[in-house]
Amino acid sequence: MNTQGNQNTTGNAATATKLQIARKVNGTPFDGTKDISINAANDSNIVHQSGNESIAGNKTFTGTVTAGGTQLTDSGWKSLTPSVGGTVKYRKVNGIVYVQCSSIPSLNNEGKTLVTLPAGYRPNSMIWTPWYAGNNIGNMTINSDGSLTKASTNNPGKDQVQISMFVSYPADN
Repeated sequence: MNTQGNQNTTGNAATATKLQIARKVNGTPFDGTKDISINAANDSNIVHQSGNESIAGNKTFTGTVTAGGTQLTDSGWKSLTPSVGGTVKYRKVNGIVYVQCSSIPSLNNEGKTLVTLPAGYRPNSMIWTPWYAGNNIGNMTINSDGSLTKASTNNPGKDQVQISMFVSYPADN
C-alpha cells in the first residue's frame, strides 16, 4: 500500500482527464475531454419518427396505435339475438363495421326491426344490402339509428327461407 503523498500515478492515470484510447458511443467519438451529443438519427437499430423504414418481426404494442389517421382496433365479434330468431354478429376493425346475419326467418318479417346495433357500430346513413336464399331475394337495411330490418322480398308472405347476409361500412364514430 502506498503512503499518503506517495502514490504511483504514471501513465494516463496521472491526469484522468482524457481516455488513453477514445471510444465511440453510438457512433460518436468520446475521449472524456468534453460532453458529446448522441444523434439517434444515425442509429439504424431504432424506429424514427419520420422517413421510410421497414420493421421486421412480430411486434406487440400496448396503448393506442394509429396508422394513417385511423386508430387500429378490433372489438372482436359481438352477438345480438334478433326478435324473430337467428343470429346477428358484428365487430369493428380499424373503423370499419362488419355485420353478419345468419338463419334469420324470412316469412312475414318485412319492415320489422330485427336488432339495433349500439352507437359506434352504426352507419352514418342507411345501408341497403341484398340477401339471397333459395329462389328468394330481397334487401336488408341498417339505418343510422342502428336498426336492422328486412326491407323487402320478391315473394312476400311465401318466402319460408332462412336469410343470411354480410355487409361492411365505415363506423359512425
